[in-house]
Amino acid sequence: QLLRQAVAAQPQNSEPYLALARVLSAQSRNDDALKTLSAASAALPDNHDVALYTAITQDNAGGFDAAREAYEQILTRWPTDMIAANNLAPLIADVWPTDRARLDRARDLAERFRDSPNPMLLDTLGWVLARQGNYDDAAILLRRSVSLAGDNRQIQYHYGVVLKAKG
Repeated sequence: QLLRQAVAAQPQNSEPYLALARVLSAQSRNDDALKTLSAASAALPDNHDVALYTAITQDNAGGFDAAREAYEQILTRWPTDMIAANNLAPLIADVWPTDRARLDRARDLAERFRDSPNPMLLDTLGWVLARQGNYDDAAILLRRSVSLAGDNRQIQYHYGVVLKAKG
């Protein structure tokens, strides 16, 4: 209730909208969170944080087409957004693993992560490469990623898939 009052009192401030959407998402009320974010987007159409959290919430709610479109819109407006690129590339790899054109787009987005010290970014590129069938390059990147974050199950899974594919 307090967050709804804050939104009503400050409709041009993104923070109450985002806080309310986070609470609703934490309660698995994604539809309500998306309604809140839709209102935020209408009130603040140029707000990067609102756009990004909307895309993430759509992704988490299983609205993959809407999430892909939202990430693409973010990258059109803010081309250096690493979060949007890092979320869009594996979304494509997981949801459209046989769509060659989309996988090429994912690779273009993730290639900028090749020299990153961040294991999650390396994992993204490695997973996209694996989906494209480039297991040798994927294995190298995923080995680096595992060495940096060996306890991450997603990274372990991706590396295991690649090692199995390589025999």
